[in-house]
Formats: sequence, C-alpha cells, structure tokens
Amino acid sequence: MSPFVSIIVPVYNVEKHIRRCLNSLLNQTYSNFEVLLINDGSTDSSGQICDEYQAESEKFRVFHIKNGGVSNARNFGIENCKGEFIQFVDSDDYVNETYISGMVNQIIDKNVDLVISGIKQMLLKNENLTLIKEIVSIYDGNYNKAELKTIMGDLIESSYINYCYSKLISKKVLLENNIRFDKNLSLGEDTLFVLDVIKYSKNIYISSKVDYNYLIHSSDTLTYKLRPDKFHILNKLSSSILNFCVEEDYFTDDVKEILDKRYFEIIKFCLDENFKPSNYYNLWDRLNNIKVILENKEVCNFISKDISLFKSYPKSLIKAIKSKNSLRYFFTYYLNIVSSKFKEIL
Repeated sequence: MSPFVSIIVPVYNVEKHIRRCLNSLLNQTYSNFEVLLINDGSTDSSGQICDEYQAESEKFRVFHIKNGGVSNARNFGIENCKGEFIQFVDSDDYVNETYISGMVNQIIDKNVDLVISGIKQMLLKNENLTLIKEIVSIYDGNYNKAELKTIMGDLIESSYINYCYSKLISKKVLLENNIRFDKNLSLGEDTLFVLDVIKYSKNIYISSKVDYNYLIHSSDTLTYKLRPDKFHILNKLSSSILNFCVEEDYFTDDVKEILDKRYFEIIKFCLDENFKPSNYYNLWDRLNNIKVILENKEVCNFISKDISLFKSYPKSLIKAIKSKNSLRYFFTYYLNIVSSKFKEIL
C-alpha cells in the first residue's frame, strides 16, 4: 500500500512566489499526500493565498501561527502532520510532478527510513528562471549505516546533507528520537537536522533523481547576508559535522580532506565578506569582524597545520591570518587586490 506523505511548507511573506510552489504540489503524480501550510505570521497576502488553496483542494491544511521563524514552523508541522513519511518544501521554491513519487518508490518494500535526492539551483531574475547548478550524487542506491561510510565524503562535498528539502523522512524516526529543528538557529539548522536523521536511520536510499527546484533570488539570502554572528554559526556547524563523522565512524582520510577544504572555504568566505562593496560596515566593524575570526581557537589550530590546500591561496594572506592581526590582514588583502589588477593591466 502506498504510504501517506505529509509535505510541510513554512510560509512567510512570499506572496510573489507561493502560487508557483503550491501549483507544483497540486500537479503531483502521487495522490496519497497532504500539504501543511504553516503561515508564520506573514504580513503580506501569503496567509490569504494559503486559505484560498485550502478552500479549493482538500490536500491543503492551513495553520496560522505567530511568527517564530522557519525552524519553529517546521517543528509545528512535524507535530501536526498525519503522514507516515515527511517531506519539506520551501514556499518560494517549486517541485517537479514526480517529487513525491520519485522518492516513495524507493521506500516501498525496502524498509528505508530516509531518501536523499538532488536539487536544481535556479536563478530568478526579472521573472525568468535560469539553471545555475545541479546538485546530484552519482552513488544511487540503498545503504545501511556501515555502507554509508563509503560515500559520506561525497554526501558532504556535494552538499547532499546540507538541506532538509528533497528528502523523504520517516516520521517514526523523528518522533522516537525527538528529532526537531533548533529554533535558536537561522542558519545551518537544516544540516544539523539531517545529521540527526541520518544518525537514527537504519537504511538510507541515495537517489540521483532531481525533482526539487531551489530558487536563488539575489545575494540577500540568510547565507549571504552580512551578519556578525555568521562565522560563529558556521564554525559551530563545521564542528558538528566533524563530531558526527567521528562518532558515527565516517571519519575516513577522504572525509578529513573534504572537511579541511570545507572549513578553509568557511574561513575565506567569512573574511572576504568584510571587503564587499555592498558592505555597510565601517572600518572599525570590519576589523572587529576579522579579529573574531583570526583569534578563534579552531582557526588558529587549523591554520597552523601543513595542509596542501593552503598552496592555492596567496602566501601573504596565509601569513596575515597566522599573525592574528586584523589590521595586517586588512591591508594585505587590499595589496593583493591591487597587485592582481596591476598584473591584469600588464
């Protein structure tokens, strides 16, 4: 018998995009499902649009709650859904017609607790959609906990574990192990949630199907928006992934190399943000942000290692990071920019 699936959609001020999302859910080839629309205190017409779809189709159940953030909304959905399995969809994204069926087909008669599939990153500009990137694993198949070790490096590197959408999750696993989203986080909460689900899932299916379309509107998303606590959050998230791999015996040489690369990218990303032209921070704020990163214990330990990936980065900047001197790093960064521009002219 086909399992009943609950799709949880947090909704907050997405009146321009939500119809695209809800129409894509109405067009599913799979029929045994419900959609929980959790209106998280929207101040635009999103709530009314949700009510409109509920009136038109019994597939939709609408809940209007006080604004508490996306994690709170998702948790509310988990507590109120009726399905044996759960999927998440963001209200400004949309899915292909086989989004549900493509993953359900992998769990029937296979005792699978979790299905992980790919996504398409779509750029929305002037109402036109353009494919930017497809995130998909080549390791299609069913894996138990021990077998997952052989592909964990790919799952981390490909970002397969970074997001809660494009997954089919056993509700039983969530309830029995009290797995919920961390309401205190607004960045990286997806990854921590998925790590917990993997930890308690006996069998996992990795699918190469790509039926989820993730919309990128501009650089003002939470990941790219400048915020003083970003490094702290990403640094903690990096430690959580490392601890997960060690505790679950996934920490192979391949995984170590990938995690080192990922952590170095986090350091560079958070440092580089302080030099963006759109950055509204003054010089003092920028230097303070840089100082927090350079003086961080984990960063100091990491940068002191002899890792080959440092060779791809200017030696002067590596030395500036090691100096823990924010002013030195600031001027070294600009000197490297000037030097690069000068070489281009020559």
